Order: sequence, then structure tokens, then C-alpha cells
Amino acid sequence: MHAEPAGFYVDEAPLREWILKAYHEQRKPTGDSFLLIEALRDLLSGPPGGPSVPGSYHFETDPASSVSGFARSLDAVSGGLAGAVYGPILKALRRRGGKGEAEIVENPSLFVASLSGSIALRSSLDETIASALVSAALLTVARQGKDRVAGWIGET
Repeated sequence: MHAEPAGFYVDEAPLREWILKAYHEQRKPTGDSFLLIEALRDLLSGPPGGPSVPGSYHFETDPASSVSGFARSLDAVSGGLAGAVYGPILKALRRRGGKGEAEIVENPSLFVASLSGSIALRSSLDETIASALVSAALLTVARQGKDRVAGWIGET
């Protein structure tokens, strides 16, 4: 069991399914896919061979560094990718004004699918990888809070 999220509650099971699907479909990724899967693993599990804490994500141990590093990794692969992944999530939460934030992700699978298709097209990414990136972004915002994440990734 993990600590109560700083942001809002979201059913994490469908988000983890998107991430695991990307891991399995990209068992031997190359090029940009390799870089994005590595960034995703570093954010969620930490660097290879590093310590792990059951029931938590790596970004919870040093959230500012982990989340900003993830955003930089996304932008290094495709300029503006971090904004494309995090921007719609943060925008939707800001529109809610802190009220009923969990309502924006009432159906996490549908939420991820609706964002990842356009991200995949604009960034020429595999849609499964785009779905995993959106899922990871949603996890970080839910666990750390929209204002903190926005500051770490340079979104205002």
C-alpha cells in the first residue's frame, strides 16, 4: 500500500496495463522507442541495478529530479513531447480548479487512449509507447500533484 497521493486518486491498474503492454511489445526496442522505454523505466523503476521499494515508484524517492529528467528525455527524443504528454493532463486539471480532479480520469483507459492517439500521430511514435508515456505522466501527476509536476517540467 502506498501513501495517499498528493494530487488525486486514480485507478492505477489500467495505467500499469498500458505501461506493461508497451514493455512487452517493445522487448527489443530500437531508436527512439528504445530511448522512450528507457526513460519510462527510469521514471518508474529507477536505473538498472538500482534499489527498488515494493509498492512505490522510483519517482517517489526523488520526484523533482525524476520527473524533470523524464520530461527532458521525452523532449530529447522529440522536441515538445513532454508538453504534448503532460500538457493536456495539466490543462484538464486546471479547468477543474481543484474540484473533482479524479473526474477527469473516471475511465483511465479511455482517457489514455484519447490522448495517446494524437500524440502518436504528431510525434511519429508507436501508439502503445505513447499510451505508456501518458499513463506514466498521469501517475506522476496523481501521486505528486499538478502544481508540483508543472513546476518540475517547466509548464506554467
